[in-house]
Amino acid sequence: MKYALIKTTEILPPLPIQRSFTTQAMKHYQVLQSILIKPLTPSDARELNLGLGILEEYQYQIIKGERVFADAVSAGISSIPCVIIPESTTPTQCAEMRLLLTHCQNKNIVADSLAVRGLVARDGREQTKARFKALGFPNSVFLLLERPSKLPKVIFEAALEGRIKPSVFKTIAKLTTTQQTKVCQLLAFGHDSLCLKDVQELQKIQKQEAAGHIFSNLKRN
Repeated sequence: MKYALIKTTEILPPLPIQRSFTTQAMKHYQVLQSILIKPLTPSDARELNLGLGILEEYQYQIIKGERVFADAVSAGISSIPCVIIPESTTPTQCAEMRLLLTHCQNKNIVADSLAVRGLVARDGREQTKARFKALGFPNSVFLLLERPSKLPKVIFEAALEGRIKPSVFKTIAKLTTTQQTKVCQLLAFGHDSLCLKDVQELQKIQKQEAAGHIFSNLKRN
C-alpha cells in the first residue's frame, strides 16, 4: 500500500453518488480522512460493465470512502488523500478491507461528546451550536452529542478508562439526573465496570420506587 494525494478527476466517481453533510466542513479544513482506492484494471472495467474505454478517463476506483469523495468534489477540492492498495488485490480482499474499515470507523460517542463538552465550556452553547451549523452539520448532530456531554465527570472518566462501554455510556446519557447520580455512586463504591444490565436494573428500581411513591400518595388521598 502507499499513501498519496490523488486528483479527483483521476478517480472513477461512485454510483450512486453518496453525499453526507461534511461539504461545508471540508471547505474550512479540506479533507481530514483518506479514502481507500485501487488502480482501475481491464478486469475491473469488465466487472463494472463500463467498457475498456473507461481506462482512458480514470486511473482508480474507490473501495471505501464514497461519501468523502462526493463531499470533496462538492466542496471544490481537486485532490484528496488516498491509501492506494495494489492492483493485484482481489475483489474478495477489497470487500474484506471495506468491511474492516466500516467496523473500525464506528463513531466514538465518548470522545465526540467530550469534544462538545470542551467547546461549550469555552465558547458557550449557542456559539458551539452555530459552529456546527456553519460547518454544515444538521442540528440533530449537535443535539445527539449535547446530552451525553453534560454527564458527570466521574462517568466520563470511567468511560475513557474503559470501565463503561460506549453503548452503556449512551444509555446512561438518557437517564434522569437522579439515576445518573446513582450511577456515580455505584462507580464510587467499588464497581470496576458497569454493564448494560446494571443500568437497566437501576432504571427498573427507580421506576418501582416512583410507582410506589405515586401509590402511597393515592392511598393517603
